Formats: sequence, structure tokens, C-alpha cells
Amino acid sequence: MRRLVGIGFGGALCVVALIVLVHVAGDGRFDAPWQVFVVDVTRTAAPLLFSALSVTVAFRAGMFSIGAEGQMWVGALAATAVATCTVPGVLPLAWLAGLCAGAALSVFACELRERRGVPELLSTLLLNFMVVQLVAYMVERGPLRERAGQLTQSDPIVEAARMDGAVGFVAVSFVFALAAAWGVHVLLHHSAFGLRLRAAGEGEPAARLAGFPIGRDRRIAFLVAGALAGLGGAVELLATTQRLLPQPFDGEGYLGVAVALVARLRPARVVVAALGFGVLETAIAVLRTDPDLALPDGFERVAEAALVVGFLILDAPKLRAWFASRRRRDPVEDVA
Repeated sequence: MRRLVGIGFGGALCVVALIVLVHVAGDGRFDAPWQVFVVDVTRTAAPLLFSALSVTVAFRAGMFSIGAEGQMWVGALAATAVATCTVPGVLPLAWLAGLCAGAALSVFACELRERRGVPELLSTLLLNFMVVQLVAYMVERGPLRERAGQLTQSDPIVEAARMDGAVGFVAVSFVFALAAAWGVHVLLHHSAFGLRLRAAGEGEPAARLAGFPIGRDRRIAFLVAGALAGLGGAVELLATTQRLLPQPFDGEGYLGVAVALVARLRPARVVVAALGFGVLETAIAVLRTDPDLALPDGFERVAEAALVVGFLILDAPKLRAWFASRRRRDPVEDVA
């Protein structure tokens, strides 16, 4: 019965989205061709997909990491430091810088959990706030502020590091995110490491009895999760803003938690969920161009929250069981 209700709820959302798009097109508010709209949707969905994949890896390992937001910020920061310099191979170096920065931040949170018993939920949240202040300093008074010194932003990245194109009707950044989703799917569902990781997340006592190296695998999972978010931050900066701003992201890292949960932590479903949120945000952005509507600030967040609440209502029993199993974890320190 709940499956039928879920199908009906999802169908209703699709119908509402279709009505909105048809209404926009019929009123002439959607002046761009549909190809441009598709590119905008995929460009909007790309950072959500990266952050949701990061959350998926961490949650499947049984760790409540919400550090994707800070890891994306620090990834964008590291990518900017490289991409504003004229060096050979600047584009792959910027990717690598963002990836390594996100991974380093996540490893720090993981070590706090493993060595000091600091809950990863708390450490990743506090690290997010620290990174926000670090980025603000770097573009306001630090070495990354533009040379002219007039605006609180970095210099534009060099031409060779820009990723603002599209492959057909798909943004380049989303192509990278799709490749990351495929990699996460293979890692979690077609590798021995993924089997051990899912076993540790779904039944830690059984995984311990089986002799799985839970501590080591969780460290690797944290590393992978941080690398995904950091790479997402780097790719988004190189593809969209192309310069570091005091606030390069607007909660995409936190929204990735909702996307991952809506997709039930399945990489293939995460792609669909990220596209759904991308359609919603892009459609609302188009609606904002009509002054007669006068949509209030934060309307898109309210709409996204409504989607998540609907999912929680439909899937509450399974979520309660999943979180309850996580609370029953053995607090004894993992054996590496």
C-alpha cells in the first residue's frame, strides 16, 4: 500500500512540475530554447549530485557525516589557488587540488572520531563553520583577493581552467558528476570493499564477528566521501562562478543529505533525485523572472523541504528502523 502511495505521490509531483513548465512556456516567460533549460537543469544538479554521493558513501558506512558543505567550500578554495595561476596542466591540477582538500578535511573529522571519540555529526558541522570563515578571510583580506582590491572575490580563473561548456545538452560539470556516480556504484555494489562497508553500516556487530577491518574501511570511506565533495566544489567553481566568492555555495552540501535520503542511498537513484531537485530549482528561477509573481526569497527551499517532508511521511518506518540500528552501534573503538 505504501508503495502505491509513493508512486502516486511521485506522479503527482511530476504532474505539478509539468504544469509549472507548461505554464511558464505558455506565458512566454521561458524565452530560451528547451536545450538551454536542460543545460541549466544539469548544471544545477551537478553540485547536488556530488554532495549526495559524498553523503551516500559516508552513510552507507554507518557514519553521520554532514561535512559535504565545508568540503565543497574547501575544494573550491584549493581549486581557485591553482586555477588562477598560469601553469601547464592547470585544469587537472585544479581538480586534484579540490579533491585532495576535501579528502584532507574529511580525514581530520574521521581521526577525531576514531582517536578521540568525537561524533562525526558534530565535528563535520563545526568544520563547516571553520571553512566558511577561512574562505571569507581568503577573499576579503587574504592572498586570494583580487589584485585590484575593489571587490571581495578572487581574480577570475585562467582560460585554460574553465569548464563552462556542454556535451550536447548536458553541462560538462554534470558529466563529471555522472562519472562519479558510476564510480560510487561500482565501489559500493561491485567490490569487496563495498561489501565490507555496507556490512559495517547495516550490521556492525556481525561485521566485527566476520573479522572485517571496520576502522580502516571507515577511514577510507571518509576519505572517498571528502574527495567527492571536494571535487564537486572544484568542478562547480571551474564550470559556473569561475572565481571564488565569499559564499561560493548556497547550502548544496546540506541539501545533498536530503537528496541522498530521498534516493535511499542508492547511487543510481541519487542521479534521478538530483535531477529532480535541479528541475525544481531551475523552474523556480525561471518563474522569478516574472515580476507579477513576486516569489518570496527562499521559496525554492520551501518547495524542496516540502518534497523531503513528503518522502519522510511515506518512508518514516524504514528511516526509524535505520537510525535505530545506527544508535545501537557498539561504542567501543573500532579495530583497524
